[in-house]
Amino acid sequence: MTDKKIQISGEEALKILTSNVSDIAFTTAVAGLSLVNPVWPILFLTAKGIYGAWSDFGQTRVNEIVFDLEKNKGTFDVKILETDKFKSIFLSILERHMKESSEERRHLLRNYLISVARGGNPDFDYHTKLLNILDQITGDELRLFMLLPKIIDDSNDEFFQHSTEETKKNTDLSKREIQMNSFQVKMRLKNWKIKTKDLAALIRFLTNYGIIISYDVSISGIGGGGSNDLVFNGLTESGKVFYDFIDDPIFNKEITHWIAYRDNPGLSVSLND
Repeated sequence: MTDKKIQISGEEALKILTSNVSDIAFTTAVAGLSLVNPVWPILFLTAKGIYGAWSDFGQTRVNEIVFDLEKNKGTFDVKILETDKFKSIFLSILERHMKESSEERRHLLRNYLISVARGGNPDFDYHTKLLNILDQITGDELRLFMLLPKIIDDSNDEFFQHSTEETKKNTDLSKREIQMNSFQVKMRLKNWKIKTKDLAALIRFLTNYGIIISYDVSISGIGGGGSNDLVFNGLTESGKVFYDFIDDPIFNKEITHWIAYRDNPGLSVSLND
């Protein structure tokens, strides 16, 4: 059955699609996708039950996906498109995309789909986990997560600046352990006006998602008292994969502003602009 589907021409697949989905007038981009691989229109046909009852609203949501797929059609791995795993991921993302009100999060879902279609991290088998994270993660959590790799790079740069030539020669930065308490992380965020305790809460949530590593430490105070703090210890392997999947130009403005303000505090630049 699978072989027959793969052998269907792009023209035939598009004809099947348009004749079966009369309530949604697909854009000409679907025709372009069908020329890349007839699996695409077959996938949209299979998913009719997800978007078929949404009428014009469904048209808009589907067009968003088709538009982004069309822009990236030359980058897809045909072998990935024809796997059952990809078909399952496509249906899962499409359903989430139809229900998601946040334009930013829909953009992430589309980017995730494109990344999978390109064959990125083909051996990574946590797609459902990462999609569940996208379902739950808040804007502030996502913003912090997107900045953490840059914070790690800065920490490594500072380490090298104060190291001997021998240390530099024998140090593999990819294996260097990062240890920053929540206050140290906050200092590197510069213009992000957030309380240390709120930042610690964001770090804890990201840890619970399984995409970063952190641990609690007890701090002894003067007079015998003490308190607890949270130490950020780097990204997990799944966190690195998650970062690769959601890394997207939509975040360049925030990251660029943060770097510009860090290097020149006199600039009136804000992460909230």
